[in-house]
Amino acid sequence: MIKAQNDRSIQGVKVARAAPAINHLLYADDVLMFFKATKNSCAVVHNIVQKFGTMTGLWMNHQKSEIQFSPNISHHGGNILAKIINCRHVDHLSKYLGGFIDGPNTARRNASLILDNMQKKLAGWKAKLLSQAARTTLIKAVVSAIPIYHLQHTWLNRSQANKCDATMRKFFWGQWEETKAPPMISWTRLCAQKREGGLGFRQMSKLSEALLAKQGWRILTLERSLVSQIFMGKYRSSVENYNLTPKTSASPLWKKICQASKIVTEHMGWRVGNGEKINLYDSKWIPPDSHNHNFTTLGELMIPGGYWDREKVNQVYTGRNRSFILDTVVSRTQVEDKRIWTLTCNGEFNVKKAYQVLSTEIPRQRQYSCKWNRLWQLPLPQKIIHFWWKNLNAGLPLRDTLVRRGYKIPTTCPFGCDTPETEIHIFKQCQFAKRVWFASRWNIRTEHIGNQSMSNWIRQLLNDGHPAGQNHYHNLILPLLTICWSIYTQRNEILFQQGKADVMECLHRAYRVLDALQHTKTLPTQDPFFKCDIPRRQRRDVDRLEDPHSHHLNLFCQWTQDSVKRKKVFGIFRQHTDNPQPVCYLVTDWDQDKRLGLLRNIRNFLQSYGTESSTSITINIPDTLIANFMASNSIVNISHVTTTIARRGLSLPGL
Repeated sequence: MIKAQNDRSIQGVKVARAAPAINHLLYADDVLMFFKATKNSCAVVHNIVQKFGTMTGLWMNHQKSEIQFSPNISHHGGNILAKIINCRHVDHLSKYLGGFIDGPNTARRNASLILDNMQKKLAGWKAKLLSQAARTTLIKAVVSAIPIYHLQHTWLNRSQANKCDATMRKFFWGQWEETKAPPMISWTRLCAQKREGGLGFRQMSKLSEALLAKQGWRILTLERSLVSQIFMGKYRSSVENYNLTPKTSASPLWKKICQASKIVTEHMGWRVGNGEKINLYDSKWIPPDSHNHNFTTLGELMIPGGYWDREKVNQVYTGRNRSFILDTVVSRTQVEDKRIWTLTCNGEFNVKKAYQVLSTEIPRQRQYSCKWNRLWQLPLPQKIIHFWWKNLNAGLPLRDTLVRRGYKIPTTCPFGCDTPETEIHIFKQCQFAKRVWFASRWNIRTEHIGNQSMSNWIRQLLNDGHPAGQNHYHNLILPLLTICWSIYTQRNEILFQQGKADVMECLHRAYRVLDALQHTKTLPTQDPFFKCDIPRRQRRDVDRLEDPHSHHLNLFCQWTQDSVKRKKVFGIFRQHTDNPQPVCYLVTDWDQDKRLGLLRNIRNFLQSYGTESSTSITINIPDTLIANFMASNSIVNISHVTTTIARRGLSLPGL
């Protein structure tokens, strides 16, 4: 296609005079072609496609291929040209990778497509059978990831983003057709980071803005990329001093990119290279303290070789700015200056970081402050962790709370007390709760806790940490969290499943969780499997290989197979007196080629030992082809390693 355009056989499309001509775009398994609608151009393109199919065996699918013409071509003329290429003539292109790329209101149709996909995905799950912790995982891992691809080239307005948020919010709180569970915690709070007291959900409006900001970053910094050349060729006049101001006649996509790129332009800076791109009066650089000079770029203040010219720097900068300039490292390899994003360590734009900045939540009231990471790191089931996350955020649907929100329900305690059901009552002051605490293994009297509620006590424990030791901390906080959760579960069974206020049932539920945790801790003493450390690659085993009285290491290779376990084992051994010592093992699948397995094991050995030792090494290989090949070819330029053909009949020790 490029050669045909250079020969002027076809003529590409330009979106602006300063933009490059485009005649094709290559994607994963599709090609978009752009050319002038003439019979000669169509014939040339048809010949190119046929020639490509002849050489590669990849032919154009005429049933899936489409051609679209500009309004200047009549429908009859378009049909004639379409027959030359042998593909369908359409008014609008079909969807590509599930998204609309052509036609009216593509952004609105893609937004509807995103919402439909989210609703279909949620409808396919048996949400009623999932706990809130499980629904949280599905939302974060699946649902919120659905729109990411489409948001690379489209956007969501506020109304569309709110609909997507509402879909996820209803799924999280269990608000389907026949049930309407009250949302006890705001969506903004749910979308906060976990270390800030949220669940880390994504707000679609902020996610859309962050992804569009990434496109703005590419346009501003990747000057040689095609997307930058096209947009800057058409809208360069809209970019002035790092401010993107679109004209009224600009495309909707460019307007949205300009609107979202504020987070990019406000945090741009320079990484100094050779100084040729950095203007001294650039708004993203340190302004000169003196104007009595003729220098225009930062490179003029440098000496060839990558050093600052102190006399020139003194003419431009004074005081702290001068010290800062002289302390700045200059490239000694003439690397070009580079625009960076100052919010990341490596200077590259990061969508995750941009989203975090855009969605920074206003600090909550002090009563909700807590070291949330300590809560999430506790070795408890997620359903208990989520229960306490809601409780610490004042999000439990207790009767007194629901009445204050307008629900017309009784406020009395479900366990038979005449007192309104509040958090401090149900976990501490209720007679049922008192019996549970006192009958537990720890014989706790709630009167000794003080005037604070159970949630405040837990919050204090999380903030203070474990000054008395990790074991004491876990032995205290884990039973408290588990028993409170069991009391609340017993309360729900009374309200919704006609349960009874059974103290022992409540305690046994908590004991099952705590005993399972204790059993997990004792597993290493019961089963050797759980004593295994994380496999780590040993760079060198001195005791096994090196002999202080020998300057030569004689090794031999062998392999065996286990037909029961369907495994092959390749080993390298050192002949030590009468007993071979294993040096390196490689366990592979049954279908592993023998020669390839031997070579892989030798490579692993050389990477971990052979390249670091001055001792001469001889490797005896039980395969003539491999031994001759390695003997005649340099083994990664290691002169102290030689190979020989081993004698037959060696067995793999230890197997």
